[in-house]
Amino acid sequence: MTLLRYFILPAAFLQWLAGYVPRALGLGESIGDRTIADGIPPELPPSYFFAIWGIIFLTYSVFGVYALIRNDELVRRLAPPLVAVGLLNAIWILSAEFIGNPVLDLVLIVPPAIAAWAAAYQFDRLRNLAGGWILWIADIVTGLLAGWLTVATAISVPRAGRYILNQGPTDSEWIAFWSVIAVVSLGNYVFKRRISRTWWFYAAACWGLLGIVVNNWTRTGFGYFGWIALVFGAWLLYRRLTRSANGAMPQIS
Repeated sequence: MTLLRYFILPAAFLQWLAGYVPRALGLGESIGDRTIADGIPPELPPSYFFAIWGIIFLTYSVFGVYALIRNDELVRRLAPPLVAVGLLNAIWILSAEFIGNPVLDLVLIVPPAIAAWAAAYQFDRLRNLAGGWILWIADIVTGLLAGWLTVATAISVPRAGRYILNQGPTDSEWIAFWSVIAVVSLGNYVFKRRISRTWWFYAAACWGLLGIVVNNWTRTGFGYFGWIALVFGAWLLYRRLTRSANGAMPQIS
């Protein structure tokens, strides 16, 4: 497991390359452009909301540099899930850009989401370690990865369903919208009860919900979906503010 720390930074570079190089070279098709080719679904945030990947990749890279220098308990515990989520995430991105099959996209996004949750779980167990700024970086990257991949998984569910049923992007809009809300809601409940106490999961999840709000207020005309998503996001934050999160059992106190 010690050797895996040397693969965190290469996995970071692989994600940068998968996310940006094909588009820069005119290869494949961006995930956003492919998704809205036939119309704009109500559950899809505008493309600029996906800029959160830049923050995720940056903090992931910073932790990768730290892992090259230090071989402490934090690095040893986070290296396996972070390397896994990095490699699996790059595979999903490349598949979505070059193949673009919605069912395959859903199948491929679940493994990195699970790995991201595993990374958040491991960090939560080590939250009380001494370490200063690197603990802050680890909290950001694991929390944002877990939250944003949960949102991405939720968005992929109705897209795969429409593809199987041969429907357009605005067909079965109520079922599609509530399937996203259901996945995010269930993910939120399990995450705070069993996985982690981090606030960064909520930052990513609510950013995704805000994207749905903006999408429906400015692009689709389904304004009522925007209001529902806004109320749901506010409710998530309220519940987190007024209810403590159990997270993982601390390993070090």
